[in-house]
Amino acid sequence: VIFSGTAAKGTLRIITNPPGATVTLDGRRLPGVTPILDMEVPPVGQHDVLLKHPDSLESKFSVAVEEGKPFEIKRDLVFPATRVTLELEPADAAIMEGKEYRGNKPSLKVKKDTRAVYKVMRPGCDTAELEIASKGEYARAQKVALKCAAFDAELSINTPPGAGFSVDGIETGLSVPLEGYKLPSGNHRFAVTTKGKVQEWVDRVVPGPQTITPVK
Repeated sequence: VIFSGTAAKGTLRIITNPPGATVTLDGRRLPGVTPILDMEVPPVGQHDVLLKHPDSLESKFSVAVEEGKPFEIKRDLVFPATRVTLELEPADAAIMEGKEYRGNKPSLKVKKDTRAVYKVMRPGCDTAELEIASKGEYARAQKVALKCAAFDAELSINTPPGAGFSVDGIETGLSVPLEGYKLPSGNHRFAVTTKGKVQEWVDRVVPGPQTITPVK
């Protein structure tokens, strides 16, 4: 029991990911760190909570505690992001974290003090893995050069504006229509996404300039 007195009490449980956050309740620092289990809190009603973790941003919020009822809080703490400088070849290669597209820009936001493995992908190229380890606010610059077939075709994609565009199941991060997109010649699977609707088709790409239009 953390509080004493005769006021009506409720029960509060606080779990954070990762654990180890300090808890301040209504301006009062509670002993210990998360997880905090089945702590009696008087009086019932609204309470202000502040979570602090050595590596994360502060988390502030209010909770409503009812008499005799347990109230459970689960919070994923937010970590400050650092930025990693990337040198990718080809420069428009996509960075994937699992199935999540993370971009194709010359820098990447990562969480502080973490280690993660990404995939670097580009249609017409072999896939490579990119491991990034950040320490504090610093993460070492990375260079990744993919092995690619000869880009002997230049495509113009003729679609309504603003659609997302992928080739062979790989997000390009580009919006169509577009011009001069380089690919190896051969059969490729294309997809455009407009307002959540995906249109897929297979087209044969020939060397040199070519315009392709989605098959309706």
